[in-house]
Amino acid sequence: MSHTPLDIDALVNELQPALLPDVVNDIAELIGYETTLKLVEAFGGVDFAIPTGAIDSTALRKLVDTIGSAATQKLTKVYGGDDVYIPRCHAALIQLRNQEFCQQVLTMVAGGSTQTAAIHHCMKQYGFSERWAYKVLRAESKRADRQLSLFDN
Repeated sequence: MSHTPLDIDALVNELQPALLPDVVNDIAELIGYETTLKLVEAFGGVDFAIPTGAIDSTALRKLVDTIGSAATQKLTKVYGGDDVYIPRCHAALIQLRNQEFCQQVLTMVAGGSTQTAAIHHCMKQYGFSERWAYKVLRAESKRADRQLSLFDN
């Protein structure tokens, strides 16, 4: 069964900055949230010695391989020579994963699957039990309702 690819950009843009540590928000302002997410996934939970960029090094190559050369240049210009703790951003990554799961279920339902079939298909991919999958869907639905109510008058 084929379905539309996820719009990861839209999901990343919905990340709540309050769930992210200040250093991550600062880095995201510099290189964007999607690229920062790649940085967090690769180096989260460690102190990372940001290279100066003046000398080709293993750390510089790792950064370029992870976030690309343009983002690496921006990062090394601001943080070069500093040890920066890259947080794991556990709460934000869980939120992103849950949103991704819900979007995939909704996309499959829009494509003609039943909700039950879509949930059963997606829960395996995300390692969810059926009970947890429904809990995530309910929680994300409530969160979306709260966001919409901000704009209601």
